[in-house]
Amino acid sequence: MRLSKLEIYGFKSFAKRTEIVFPQNVTGIVGPNGSGKSNIGDAVRWVLGEQSAKTLRGNSMSDVIFNGTQQRKPMNYCEVTLVFDNADRQLHLDYSEVSVTRRVYRSGDSEYLLNGAACRLKDVVDLFRDTGVGKEGYSIIGQGRIDEILSQRSEDRRAVFEEAAGISRFRARKDEAEQRLKRSDENLVRIADVLDELQKQLGPLEKQAEVAREYLALSETLKELDIQLYLVRYDRLGKRFATVRDALSAATLQLTELTDRVNELNTDREQREQGLEALQQALSAAHDALLAQTDALHRAQERSQNVENRLQTGTETLARLQSEADSVQARMRLVNATMSQSEGGLDEAERLRAQAEAALAERRQALTLASETAQKWEDELSAHKTAIIESMTRMQDARTTQARQAAMLKQMAARREELKAALEGGTEKEIALQAALQTAVENLIVESNLLNQRRGEAEALEVRARELAEGLENKRLEAQTLAQSARSDETRLKTLQELQEGYEGYQYPVKQAITYARQKGLSGVHDVVALLLDVPQAYETALDMALGGAMQNIVTDTEQDAKTLIEYLRENRLGRATFLPISSMQGRTLSPAERRVLTMDGCVGVASELCRFEEQYRPVMENLLGRTVIARDLDSGIRIMRAGNHAFRLVTLAGDVMHSGGGMTGGSIRQKAQNLLGREREIKELAASLAEKSESVSAAMQTVADMEAERSTLREKRLAAREAVQQQEIAVARDTERRKNAENELAEHTQSLEDTRQAVEQLDESITGLETELAHTEALTGREQTDAEAMNQKTAALDAELSRARRSREAAQEAQTQAMLALQEAEHTCDRLHRDKRRLQEDHEACRKELDGLAERRNQAQDEVEQAEHDRDSATQAVALAENSVAQAKAHVETAEAGRAEAQRALKDVQNETEAARTLAEKATERQHRQEMSLSRLESEQKALNDRLWDTYELTYAGARDAYAEYRRGRAQDSADAGTSDDGATAPAANADTVEEAVTDMPPLPADFDEDAADHSAQEIRDRIRQMGSVNVASIEEYAKLRERVTGLSGQRDDLEHAKRDLETLITELLTHMQTVFVEQFGILQGYFEETFIRLFGGGHGEIRLEDASDPLNCGIEIIVQPPGKKRQILSLFSGGERALTAISILFAMLKLRPTPFCILDEIEAALDEANINYFADYLKEFSKSTQFVVVTHRKGTMERCDTLFGVAMEERGVSSMVSVSLKDYQ
Repeated sequence: MRLSKLEIYGFKSFAKRTEIVFPQNVTGIVGPNGSGKSNIGDAVRWVLGEQSAKTLRGNSMSDVIFNGTQQRKPMNYCEVTLVFDNADRQLHLDYSEVSVTRRVYRSGDSEYLLNGAACRLKDVVDLFRDTGVGKEGYSIIGQGRIDEILSQRSEDRRAVFEEAAGISRFRARKDEAEQRLKRSDENLVRIADVLDELQKQLGPLEKQAEVAREYLALSETLKELDIQLYLVRYDRLGKRFATVRDALSAATLQLTELTDRVNELNTDREQREQGLEALQQALSAAHDALLAQTDALHRAQERSQNVENRLQTGTETLARLQSEADSVQARMRLVNATMSQSEGGLDEAERLRAQAEAALAERRQALTLASETAQKWEDELSAHKTAIIESMTRMQDARTTQARQAAMLKQMAARREELKAALEGGTEKEIALQAALQTAVENLIVESNLLNQRRGEAEALEVRARELAEGLENKRLEAQTLAQSARSDETRLKTLQELQEGYEGYQYPVKQAITYARQKGLSGVHDVVALLLDVPQAYETALDMALGGAMQNIVTDTEQDAKTLIEYLRENRLGRATFLPISSMQGRTLSPAERRVLTMDGCVGVASELCRFEEQYRPVMENLLGRTVIARDLDSGIRIMRAGNHAFRLVTLAGDVMHSGGGMTGGSIRQKAQNLLGREREIKELAASLAEKSESVSAAMQTVADMEAERSTLREKRLAAREAVQQQEIAVARDTERRKNAENELAEHTQSLEDTRQAVEQLDESITGLETELAHTEALTGREQTDAEAMNQKTAALDAELSRARRSREAAQEAQTQAMLALQEAEHTCDRLHRDKRRLQEDHEACRKELDGLAERRNQAQDEVEQAEHDRDSATQAVALAENSVAQAKAHVETAEAGRAEAQRALKDVQNETEAARTLAEKATERQHRQEMSLSRLESEQKALNDRLWDTYELTYAGARDAYAEYRRGRAQDSADAGTSDDGATAPAANADTVEEAVTDMPPLPADFDEDAADHSAQEIRDRIRQMGSVNVASIEEYAKLRERVTGLSGQRDDLEHAKRDLETLITELLTHMQTVFVEQFGILQGYFEETFIRLFGGGHGEIRLEDASDPLNCGIEIIVQPPGKKRQILSLFSGGERALTAISILFAMLKLRPTPFCILDEIEAALDEANINYFADYLKEFSKSTQFVVVTHRKGTMERCDTLFGVAMEERGVSSMVSVSLKDYQ
């Protein structure tokens, strides 16, 4: 697989469609800073699926779309295409060429294409998986990778090596698993807390449900009794209704007779009033007719005036239209003249265009001939320059040989003199060797002592490092323990806060009422008593027993606020709650005489004074607790109550209660569902504890950070100490070697003298032969010098011919340009004349249509004038008729007014008689009203009876009868099912239908019903219900829901524990696999690094090693190198260029470890000097045999090794463009 082409359109600064072809193994991208070179690498990274805008040097993905310049508009989308040569089928597609395209639009939509077909990002990632291409491969390497390798932070450096070893994705999976494990632990703690709270609620709620069921049974019995009493009393009221209705009927009959007489008189009066009304209407009609005739006269006069105006306007319009027609005809004659002139100019323009086309053809032929001539001279000059280069090469080789022979002759002569001097100084050399041997022995003793000292210092640092590691681990464990405790407190705090916010543990009606008040924003509703009290922990049990159910009472401002919530609970059937309006609550406190008991031994104080609350709640709290005394224990309580004559209530710290009057309640206290008084306190304590633990965690983490810093410093010191020991070992080894060398040199001295004599003789022979060869070389150099001068003269002649040919070509090209301009001018003139001709034709047609329109409008105006003259005569006649009608209407109005006055006198007589009859009827009405009042009182009693039944049970009379019949039917059915009759005798099974019929046909109540006994029984049941206190009817449903919730949470807990075990197993497996892979790959990488380091540095030694081999997944990674001629030390102590070249060595080693078909290098060699640039470029060229490289660079040495160079420049500000050149043409 090979990268063959890159197409960019609208990506960042590449506004125009740009195509980059990569034909060779090394391609260079060059250009000034800011020209857009790095955008090429970003384009490749983007099309391969990069999703991080930050990695692409942007804030959002829309930033990659060309954003426009002063001359160019922003683009709506961008597109990048990579084309691969897939002849080797490395990509698993049956195509010899594969293209990958990515587009993104400003709307946020994006798409991927494979060979032009739509696909997903996953398909692109899968296509390049295991090829070395993509986000996790090394197909794109920038300065960031160099910085990561050279980073002083072990984490950054380690991430590079983990990525190279291929375990980054496993570490990401492990980190994700650890986060999920942490969340599972937090959820387990949370669920455990919630389950604990719910388990505490479950028992008491079960008891509340039992009480609620008993309450419902009693309520049902009471309902049956109340219905029976209601039916008896309702029937009795019915009989009284009948008597009152009879008396009311007699009074009503008399009233009816009088009313009939009044009605007869009213009828007569109404008839007369109607007659008067008719006369009034006739008078109004006469007035209306008069007004109408007057309006008609005015309208006739207005129409006459309008006709005169129309006649004048029509005459003026005819004159104006005739003027407009004359103007249009004159313009039409001008258009016809202009069209004649334009046709002549068009023929001339066509002739000039034909001439320009012929001239252009001649200029093109001349340009072709001049270009061929110039090309011929260029080819001849190029061949001549090649011959010059070959001649210069031969002359240079001869000069080099001559210089080398002269140098060798000089060296041999000098060497001969040196050997002669050595023979003469043999005795001095022997003395010097003996002295050197003695010096080497002394130096060896000194260096050995220093080595022992260095080893001792290094051992002390190792001991300190181990101690620090142990302390650091202990401190980390301490910090983790504190953090876990803080998380546990935080979870518990959140749980309690959620319980508090949801009013968990409170009765269902209380929760519903508070929730409703919060939703509606009822400012007059404060909260429940338990949340308005701040009780010290020591008194929580005592106050819990003292308050009991009153803790859940709701405090409001006024009775109206309480009434609003009570109506809400009743309307929605949510149960009952108790409310404490501050405006009506009266505080109850101990009298001065009773307060004397507070000084007795064992008396703690008054309950209302031992807890804290806002002053506005004092009436409520003193009403509840003002007469409650808290004692230390029961013995103290007995003494105190005796002294107070049992006039108040007392509660002990253990929760035993002594009631006023002498009653006592006590015993063991079962763990309650929720300590409502203590929950708010626990929330505050947990918040304070959480803040304190958070500070402790921060302090512990800071200590860990300080110890880490000390460990880092100590690591540097250990590395320096190790380096010092190694250097000292080298020094000892060096001095040992020197001693051995001195001994050997002294022993061989005699043999060396003999060898020296023989060497002198051989040098004499060699000098003689070399002098002969040197003379021959000097003669050859002279001949080549003569040939070079002749070639230079020919070069000058060829340059002159080439210059003349190029000038001729430029002149021909200029002539061709002028001819093209002339042709364009002629074509432009023809087009303009054609457009003018069309426009004149359109104007001529418009004038003709305008004349037709004016003629039509003139005819219409003439018709309107004739019509107006006719209408003027009609309008004059209409005015005369209207004046006559107005006179007749005035006479009719006078007659109607006389008839109305006579009718008004007759109506007054009838009204006097009607008033007398109405007086008698009013007296009869009073008698009827007294009977109706009696009936109304009975109806009020009946309504009160009905209202009580409705308010209590929401039943009407018919509903009460149906309910009672249902009770009787149910008891009869129970008797039938038991096989016995009402009197205890056994009834046959066949009579079951008969029993049902009897119940259905029986009267609503038995004749022997005892109303007083039933009323007494109902009162007893009411008393029992009242003694039960506040009953949470919703507890039955709450208990069922709570039980279901506990079961569900238990299942969630089991699922979380199972998931936790699975995550722990997964983390262990991942760690084992990561360690195996990392150690194996790290060993291979070490070998590759050794090879690349030696190759790039031209020698030396490079090593990467783990700081702690026992913990390969967490320890730091040391880079220790020894460039040629320098001592071995850690990387941070070298110069910037050496560090950069070392990092490049590591990157090439990683490329060997994880090969990729192509690699883009973005200025990674920027920090190298010229010498190292050559090493880098040579190795890059060698490496390109197996990997295709695209190099973004500024360095000359790298450019020289590239096969093709692409230049990136900005033709205009903000827009990049490409220029390419193949360097093989110049090699």
